This record gives sequence, structure tokens and C-alpha cells, in this order.
Amino acid sequence: MEQGHRTWLKYEPNNDDNAVHIALTHLFGRLDFDKGIDPTQVLSLLSMNVPSFRNSSAYLGIQSIDGTFFVSLNATLIFLTKWSDEDIADALSIHLSDLVEKAFIFEMPAPIAQLQRRI
Repeated sequence: MEQGHRTWLKYEPNNDDNAVHIALTHLFGRLDFDKGIDPTQVLSLLSMNVPSFRNSSAYLGIQSIDGTFFVSLNATLIFLTKWSDEDIADALSIHLSDLVEKAFIFEMPAPIAQLQRRI
């Protein structure tokens, strides 16, 4: 599976269809156990996750896929269905841009091996 960065959007309406919940998951790396992981590195990484990862309105998550621990940036967004499709698309675009600017403009800490970026 280790090919490159991937992004998923999962859409769910609320009970009365007045809002749409969008879960954003951006998989961008894996935990590199080959060289061993210093617990202080992991604690340092987690300390960047409060209240959100590097003030990006998102959080880092770890998920096991086929025995590999992948690292993802995750965000939960709520949009009102009374907004136009264009307004929702604009807000989502701004949020994605914000995540890239705030979360990915630095070198990842040693426990994370970044996947290949796609252009």
C-alpha cells in the first residue's frame, strides 16, 4: 500500500438533513520502526497535537493498515445544507489550503517516514 499521500473525504448528513458532516483524512506517512522509536520523539510529536496539530484545525492519527502504522492528518467539518454547493466547496478548499500551509511546511519528526508526494 505504501505509494504516496492520499486524501479521503467521507460525507454524512445529520439526522434532520440540515447539516453535512465531512470527515477529512490525509494519509501522508508511516511510523518508522526500522531504526527504533525513542519514546521522547513520540511524546514530542503528540505535544504538537494539542489542541490541534500545529494550529491547523486538525489532528494527527495513527491507523494500522495491513500491519503498517500509517500517520494521517484528520479534520471534522460541519456544513449547513442551506449553503450553496459553491460556498461549501470554497470553505472546503480554504480548509485544505490551511492544512497544507500550517501542517506540512516543516520537516516531520523522526518517527514519521513521509510517503512520496504526488504532484
